[in-house]
Amino acid sequence: MIATTAGCSAQNAPEAGSLPNEAGSEITLSPANDPAADSSLEPLIAPVPKSQEPTKYPPYDESHDITQTTTNDAVVQTAGYTDSQPTTDSQPTDLPGKPRTFRREGRERALRVSYDDLDLLMNFGMEPVPPDAVSQFPDWLKQLDGEKVRIRGFMYPAYEEELSAFVLARDNEICCFGRNPKIYDLIVVKLSPGKKTRYIENRPFDVVGTFHIDPVMRGDRWFQLYRIDDAQVIDK
Repeated sequence: MIATTAGCSAQNAPEAGSLPNEAGSEITLSPANDPAADSSLEPLIAPVPKSQEPTKYPPYDESHDITQTTTNDAVVQTAGYTDSQPTTDSQPTDLPGKPRTFRREGRERALRVSYDDLDLLMNFGMEPVPPDAVSQFPDWLKQLDGEKVRIRGFMYPAYEEELSAFVLARDNEICCFGRNPKIYDLIVVKLSPGKKTRYIENRPFDVVGTFHIDPVMRGDRWFQLYRIDDAQVIDK
């Protein structure tokens, strides 16, 4: 579930353009309003330091990652994807690390995904996140890459208008109250070409777009793990 702590304002938010990292210092966001932004530019998220704790992984069985879902027309074999009526929130019923079932929502038929689905510590015991994390992802997570998804989060305070890109944070404690984010708590969002959005302060909203697993590291420091392209903001 996404935290919905209220009461944050520009006065108690961190200075625009920075985020607290796992070590207690700050990570800096580069300008997020370049309409020509593409994958060749520097990532929007500055590095998250690597923890010194050893990596521990629970045993994982991928033998049942692929599930079959019967529709009115055919049997569709997917990584836990099902068609259903739109819902307002993702409520995973699977145990941590087990395949997820994602519902398709709205006219975009986007898969409803939550930050819990993307949490590497909760699902796979990855602490810290190792450089080869993506190679250890199960099929159900890897197969989200390239899918149209819908996810709910908070806009990191940039206090700018006419944004063409921004960082979507897991909760507003990251945005306003200095909770140290993990790299999987932050998603780089790039809007569809020519589209802009205003800054949305201290309330959750949905983003619909094409999800990518796009790890970016410099040395042993994380800059980016997830990205959403061709995105649209749904502020309802």
